[in-house]
Formats: sequence, C-alpha cells, structure tokens
Amino acid sequence: MNHPLHDAEFLAMIGDKNSDRRTGRSTAYAFKLISEAIFHPGQPIRIIDHYGTHEANKMLAQMIMRIIEQTGLNYLEINKATLTLTFGRGEA
Repeated sequence: MNHPLHDAEFLAMIGDKNSDRRTGRSTAYAFKLISEAIFHPGQPIRIIDHYGTHEANKMLAQMIMRIIEQTGLNYLEINKATLTLTFGRGEA
C-alpha cells in the first residue's frame, strides 16, 4: 500500500495533479525529526528533507525552529552549520 503523499490519485484529489506541494510532507518530517531528537537525548539528528537538496534542508531547519518556538519545546537546539537537531546537551 502506498503512502497517500506518494499516490498520484490522492495528490490529484487534493490539488494540482503535477505537484506534491502543500501535502504536509515536510511538516511530517519536521515532527519526525523532533521526535527522534527527544527519543535520543544528546545525539545530533541530521536534518534532511524529502526533496534532497541543501536548500530544502535549510528550509526544513527553519520550519523546525518555528515549531520549537511556537510549541515552547525546551532543550531542542539546531546547529545551523551542520544542520543537526539535538535534544538536551550534546555529547561531550
């Protein structure tokens, strides 16, 4: 069974048949990475978007920062140089 965000029929139903934009996939990735970071304290989690470009990864990092700010999640930190997300103190 295909995930709905990978299914052309589903994408056609919610919008432009030739686009996978505005499906919520990047938002889902953002919450997935936040969850991974919380479940693995001190371990840097690489921020990689489904588009696979450095620019998309930076945009995903910005989205994660907004989610952190808006939800008041504490102890989550983004390293902009390495595009990683860490919960709690990083490993020494």
